[in-house]
Order: sequence, then structure tokens, then C-alpha cells
Amino acid sequence: MNNKDEFDNSENTEEGKTMDTNRYMGGIKRILVVEDDPDIGSILVDLFNDLGYQAICADNANQALDYIEHQPIDMVTLDLRLPDMSGNDLLRELARQAFSKPVVVISANLENLRPHPLVKQALGKPFDVSNLVKVVNHYV
Repeated sequence: MNNKDEFDNSENTEEGKTMDTNRYMGGIKRILVVEDDPDIGSILVDLFNDLGYQAICADNANQALDYIEHQPIDMVTLDLRLPDMSGNDLLRELARQAFSKPVVVISANLENLRPHPLVKQALGKPFDVSNLVKVVNHYV
């Protein structure tokens, strides 16, 4: 995945021109999906994009940290089991870097989640889509 160019801030208009949606719409909220399962990551990105957010998926913790360093992020969804470090370790690193946006954990391993102030909600897998939509709309 390209990490610096994934968020496209333009939208095609009826005239075939592009417009900067962030400028004209007061800013589209950006959601970073941290999920190593490509199918679940794709489902979440598509869902959030369909809701009018701009979503991108990082399939490991280091890629997530890179996105956060180079892109404005308004919310993170986080799986706890990642190939390069645990979700708990990623939360500690985000706090160390003074990241302050809400994190929603979506994991089949919620019993491994340690309390953390960035975590606003924890949802188990499989998740209820309507509940996830409510949570995301509330925190983003």
C-alpha cells in the first residue's frame, strides 16, 4: 500500500473537474483501520467510505504509525492481533507520541485488551454493523 498518497482529497464533479472535498465540505473525517485480515479491512474501509468518511487500512502496527505520522487521522479502529506488535503495544506507542484521537477496538480477542485512555469502545468480532456505525458516528 502507498502510505503517503492513500487519502485522496478530491472528488469528481458533474463537469468532470475535481474539487477539494476537504475545503468545500469543511473537512472529511479520516478513519484509520488497523486490521491485518485483508477481507475485514476491506469491508471496514468500504463501510466507512460509504458513510461519507475517508478510510484507509494499515495491515500492521508499523504501517499504522507511519500513516499517523504523515496523515491527519480523526479516529482509529484497531484489531488487537497484528503481525508486528500487539494492539496493546500500539496503543502504548500512540500515547507516547501524544496521539489523542479516539480508538475503537474491533477484535475477537477482547479478553487481551488492557485498559487504555485512548480506547473509547471495544467491539467483538464478529461485530454488528449497525452498532459499529453508531459507535463510529459518535466518536468521529
